[in-house]
Amino acid sequence: MLAPFQNRRYYFDGTGGLLVARIIEIFSGLIVGIISTLGYPGVVLLMGIESACIPLPSEIIMPFSGYLVYTGRFSLWAVSVAGAIGCVVGSIVAYWAGMYGGRPFIENTAAMF
Repeated sequence: MLAPFQNRRYYFDGTGGLLVARIIEIFSGLIVGIISTLGYPGVVLLMGIESACIPLPSEIIMPFSGYLVYTGRFSLWAVSVAGAIGCVVGSIVAYWAGMYGGRPFIENTAAMF
């Protein structure tokens, strides 16, 4: 029997799995790997990417960092500061892209992907 939400086209990828769940799984693995490898700079990097309007869910970044605080690998204050610094850096990058590059810069950069 199919789950009730599998009838909707935008959730079902046609292979028997949920597309949204697969995307979240990929993001989660990427985020966990980066934070595990880089430590606090990984938190800064990922939060900066998220804050620069690139869709990387901070809802996965910070809870995993919180888990590492719970296990004793990270400090609560250091994770908080790293997340805040990442947000500020990402916002500055997004502001710079809009202020100095303008719409043509954004459209040309988006066309590369």
